[in-house]
Amino acid sequence: MTDGVVEAMSEAGELFGFERTAGIAGKEAAEIADAAYRFGQEDDITVVTLRREPVGAALVFEELVRG
Repeated sequence: MTDGVVEAMSEAGELFGFERTAGIAGKEAAEIADAAYRFGQEDDITVVTLRREPVGAALVFEELVRG
């Protein structure tokens, strides 16, 4: 995620900060972006969720796609 999450600022001038960001870092990207937006995010942000699949999962997916 980019600094736009950490630097989101409330109307009172309080930063979202590293502590709050660390507390939600394990959540889905959409949840993190929404939390920053609701707090007062005005800067652009990028949040990406990556999932690691077992090695065999890719082969099963390829077989399903090919038919």
